Amino acid sequence: MKKLILMATALFSMATAAFAIEQGDDNGFGLKLNVGFVSNDKFGHTRLEGSKELLSSELESRKNTPMFGLGMDTRWYVATPGKFGIAVSARWLDFSFGMSKCYSDFAGEKVLLLKGNTIKADFLMPGVIGTYYLGDDMAADVFYSFGPSLGFQNFKFADDHLETAYETVAKKLGHDIDDVDAEFGLSQYLGAAFRYKVFQVGFEYNFAKLKAMDWFEEDDDEEVMDKFFGDILTYRRRNNFRIFIGFKF
Repeated sequence: MKKLILMATALFSMATAAFAIEQGDDNGFGLKLNVGFVSNDKFGHTRLEGSKELLSSELESRKNTPMFGLGMDTRWYVATPGKFGIAVSARWLDFSFGMSKCYSDFAGEKVLLLKGNTIKADFLMPGVIGTYYLGDDMAADVFYSFGPSLGFQNFKFADDHLETAYETVAKKLGHDIDDVDAEFGLSQYLGAAFRYKVFQVGFEYNFAKLKAMDWFEEDDDEEVMDKFFGDILTYRRRNNFRIFIGFKF
């Protein structure tokens, strides 16, 4: 009985070792925890279609926290020539969350006007991965993926006493006060990762230009936006640079 147990353990160890070094078996599921670094002067500001000017650039300054998130993906290798591998991938879901504060200048002083949260969710993104195998347990990946992206931001006045005084200005900036502001568009990811056994670490840049939607706007909000912008499309830039750690099973 002991011999059978030892033999089974030895066979299991050999199979595990073979799986670790066999390129054709590098298919699997990935999980990433990421931190996205965003700019204060561009991230989240509203821009008219065809214009390089930000609507809020002269009326407010914005402070954004990093975006913290979680991503899940799967890869399937379609070619493994030599030490290289080529895979197709699916980024099933990529979720991130951050906070913002908006300030206005009055009488030479910066006054906190708005506080808000931003949520961004990317889903069902196809992509491609190139892998170079550095050894039995190490590999380097470069990857690209693209697909639909949803954004939600919710701003509220920092002080109840400011609501009446700032309501007109805030709506002119395109913020739906005490309401959810939706965005939709295309996101693209370009990045690289280093893997050691099941662990991975890397970086990626997210290109995202999302169109402002009116899904959650009330009738009076739509009237204000139509008065200022008519049928002109408005966009928000959601680009961010990320670093991540995670696992590839």
